[in-house]
Amino acid sequence: TAQGGMLVAGLDGTTPRDIEVNAQGRVEVDIAQQALASLSVAGNVAHDAADTGNPVGIGFNAAEYNADPPQISADGDRVRAIATPQGIQWTLGGHPNILRREYMTTGAQTNDPIVDSVDAGSQVIVTQISTTVDAATTTTPQVRIGFGATTVPAEPATGGSVLGMVQSHPGLAAGSGIVEGDGSGAIAVGGDGEEMRITCDAPTTGQITVVVSYYISSL
Repeated sequence: TAQGGMLVAGLDGTTPRDIEVNAQGRVEVDIAQQALASLSVAGNVAHDAADTGNPVGIGFNAAEYNADPPQISADGDRVRAIATPQGIQWTLGGHPNILRREYMTTGAQTNDPIVDSVDAGSQVIVTQISTTVDAATTTTPQVRIGFGATTVPAEPATGGSVLGMVQSHPGLAAGSGIVEGDGSGAIAVGGDGEEMRITCDAPTTGQITVVVSYYISSL
């Protein structure tokens, strides 16, 4: 017949559970009152094998262009993902608590903190950083920004390299600057409890400005 049923061991391996085939030919599993109920779904094609068979679909709620999806949930609630009416998933890069900090100096600095008070067990994740020198500056200051508990990583010798740097320039011209990252992904990751620090030459008669987007992550 199109419908039938049988008893099988439950998900805990002991308690019987009903498996039924309904009128539409679909399998229904009764897992009521199962304390640790879960279902494991495995595909029928191995990773990197030729695609075949029917895929397991993931559903989304359609959200029109130029429309604001309503906020219907509290923090910690489960929510449905959204997609365009064509089924292209809407995504937002980055982190839900991006911090954006500005630092300025009119003089030379050595290991001065830009992002400080980073607790042990936490790390700074940088998503974007810009360093500019204003047009009134009469020198071409070197700027080095990196991670360290107390110091910026030492400048490497000729032909060498060093880890832990966020941004570096040997001599920024007046009215110029450098930008790295667009805020949508991590470009530099600090170590446990490391602060982001700057060492720079004096921008004579002018100033150096650093703007950084980042978030703090727990290890």
